[in-house]
Amino acid sequence: MAFLWFFLFSFVFTVLNSTRDSTVLLSFKNSIFHDPLNILSTWNSSSSHCTWYGVKCANFSDKDTYLMFPHSGFSGEIPAVIGDLKFLEVLQLQANNFFGQIPVQINSLPSLTVLNLPFNSFSGYIPYKLIGTSGFKVTDLSNNLLSGRISVDNSSRCEFLTHLRLSNNFLSGIPPEIGNCKNLRTLLLDYNLLQGKIPAELGRISELRVLDVSMNSVTDVIPNEIANCKRLSALVLTNLMDFGSDEKTSSMDSFRGEFNAFDLGVPVELFFHSCLQVLWAPRANLRGRLPARWSEVCSLRVLNLGQNYFDGVIPEKIVMCKNLTFLDLSSNNLSGYLPWQLHVPCTSYFNISRNNISGNIQTYNRKASCDETVISYELESSSDDMDDTWVEFTYANLPFRGSKTGLMIDESFKIVHDLSFNSFTSTVPVFFIAEQLLESNSTFSYRLLPNNNMFNGSSRRELISDCGKLQSVSVNLSENKIVGEMEKVFFLDCLRLIEFEASYNRIEGSIAPGIGNLITLERLDFRGNRLSGSLPNQLGELKNLTWISLGENNLSGEIPPELGQLASLKVLDLSHNALTGSIPTKLANASNFETLLLGHNRLYGEIPSSLSLLSRMTVLDLSFNDLSGPIPSLQHQTNCSAYRGNERLYDKCPFSALSSEWPSNPPTYQKGKILNPSLLQP
Repeated sequence: MAFLWFFLFSFVFTVLNSTRDSTVLLSFKNSIFHDPLNILSTWNSSSSHCTWYGVKCANFSDKDTYLMFPHSGFSGEIPAVIGDLKFLEVLQLQANNFFGQIPVQINSLPSLTVLNLPFNSFSGYIPYKLIGTSGFKVTDLSNNLLSGRISVDNSSRCEFLTHLRLSNNFLSGIPPEIGNCKNLRTLLLDYNLLQGKIPAELGRISELRVLDVSMNSVTDVIPNEIANCKRLSALVLTNLMDFGSDEKTSSMDSFRGEFNAFDLGVPVELFFHSCLQVLWAPRANLRGRLPARWSEVCSLRVLNLGQNYFDGVIPEKIVMCKNLTFLDLSSNNLSGYLPWQLHVPCTSYFNISRNNISGNIQTYNRKASCDETVISYELESSSDDMDDTWVEFTYANLPFRGSKTGLMIDESFKIVHDLSFNSFTSTVPVFFIAEQLLESNSTFSYRLLPNNNMFNGSSRRELISDCGKLQSVSVNLSENKIVGEMEKVFFLDCLRLIEFEASYNRIEGSIAPGIGNLITLERLDFRGNRLSGSLPNQLGELKNLTWISLGENNLSGEIPPELGQLASLKVLDLSHNALTGSIPTKLANASNFETLLLGHNRLYGEIPSSLSLLSRMTVLDLSFNDLSGPIPSLQHQTNCSAYRGNERLYDKCPFSALSSEWPSNPPTYQKGKILNPSLLQP
C-alpha cells in the first residue's frame, strides 16, 4: 500500500510540475512580441512541452532542463515566472533582442549551471548576487547595456563558477569578493567603465586561466598577487587597441582618465609562469625594464608590450621562449643589440620597430625547428551544449578564435616582420621565413617592413625565395636606398603577390610586360623612383588592382586605354612623369575611381567628357599638361587648381586660374590616401 501511495504521489507531482512548466513556457512565449522565424509556432497546450522547439527535457521525464534559442531574432522581455522552472539547467538566449532588466527570479533557479545572455539589449543592474549566489558554472552577460557595480556573493556557492564574461557593458568596479570564486578559469571584463585598482584578491583564484580588463579606467599598479595565479594563460591589459600602429599615441597622458593607466610594469614573476601563453598589453602605459632572467621554461606564444615606456635592452634569455610566434616590442625606448639567437624565422609577427636598437641584423637559420604556430590553451566546457564561440578575443587585426577546446590565431593571419626605425648598420640578410613555418602554414601571407635605410646598395630579391608556398605575399620596401633594375627588384615570379610597395628608392629600368601574370596583385607602388619606358598594356589584365602609384618617375609613352578595364581601381597616380598623348576615353570605364592624378606630364588634347561618369571620384589633378578645350562638368566639381598650367582650357575656370604659375601646395601623398585640399571642392 505504501508503494502505491508513493507511486500515486510521484505521478501527481510529475503531472503538476509538467503543467506548471508548460504554463511558464507559454508565458515566456507571450512575452516575445517578435518571432521573425516563427520558431514558437509549435508551442501550444495540445502537445507536451518537451516536444517544443528549443526545449530539451531530461530522459524519461517532463522536467525541462535546457531552454536554447541562440540567434533566433526574438524581441521581448524575459518574464519573472522564468524562476518557476526549477529543473532548468541551461538558459541560452544569446544574439537576440531581449531588453529590459534581467529578472531577479533567475537567482532562484536551483539547477541552473549555464546562463548565456550575450548580444542582447538587457539594461539596468545585474540582479543582486546573481554572480555567485546560485550554482552557476558559466555566466555570460556580455554585449548588453548593463550598468552599475558588479556584485559577487560571499557564499561558498561562488566556488562553482568557472567562466564569467561581462565584456562590453557599462559596469563599474571589480569587487574584491570575486577572489572567493576559487575555480574561476575565465574572467573577461573588457570594454566597461571599471575604475580604481585591480583587486589583489584576484590572486586567490588559483584556477584562473584568462584575465581581460582591457579598455577600462583601471589605474595604479598591477598587483603582485596576480603572479599567484600559476595557471594564468592569457593576460590582456591594453587600452587603445591598434595592431600594427606606426606611432605611439602622441599624448599618452591624456588617456589616463579614460583608459587603463598602469604606473608600473608587469609583475616580473608573470614572465616565469610555465602556463602563461598570451600577455597582451600594448598602450597600457607600462614602464620599467624587461626581466633579465627570462625563464627557460617560458611558454609564451604571444607577447605584445608595444607602445609603452619600457627601456633597457631586449633580454638575451627571451630566446628561451622557443614557442614565441608573436612578438611586439615596438614603440618603446629599448636599446642595445638584437639577440642573435632569437627565433625570428619562426615568428608570424615580429615587430621591434621604433626603438633605439643598433648593431647588425644576424643571418638566421631558415631551417630552424619551429613549434606549432597556433595558440591554444584549455578552456574546458562545463556543458556539451555551450556555444562553441562564446570565448573570443578580437584585437584590431589580430583575430583570436575561441572555442571549448582552446584559443588560436586565425590561420589567415599575415606573417609580418618589422624592424624599421632603429639604428641597424647592416643590410637585411636572406633568412626571414623558416621552411617549417612555410610548410605547416601555407595560408599565411608575408609582409616585410624594413623601411629605414636597412637596404644599402644592391637589392635583395632573395628575401622571399619560397613565396610559392604562401597564399599571399605583401612586400614593403619603401623609403630605403635600393639600387637596381626594376626587373631584378620586382618579384615577377611570385604569382601570389598581393602588395608590392617600393616607393622612394633608386630603382631604374622599365616595367616588364610579365607583370600581367601577377593576377592577385592589388596594390602597386613605385612612386619616387627612376623608372623609365612606357606603361605595359598588360597592367589592364590585373583585375584585382585597387591602387597604382607610379608618380615621380621618368615614364614616357601613352597611357594604356586598357587601364579602363580595371573595375576595382580606386587610385591611379601617374603624375610627375613624361607621359604623352591624350587621356584615354576608356579610362572612365574604371567606374570605381576615387583619385586620378595625371598632373605634370605632357598630355594633350581634350579632357574626355566621359570623366563626368565617375561618380565616386573626389580627387583629380590634371595640372601642368598641354590640355585644351572645354572643362567637363564632373559630379564632384574640382577646384580650378586641378587644371592649372593648361592655358588652352576654357569654361568653368578663369584664365588667371589656369596660368602656369607653380601651385603653392602640390599634392600630398600618404599611404592609403592621396590628399590635396586645393583639389577638392566640398
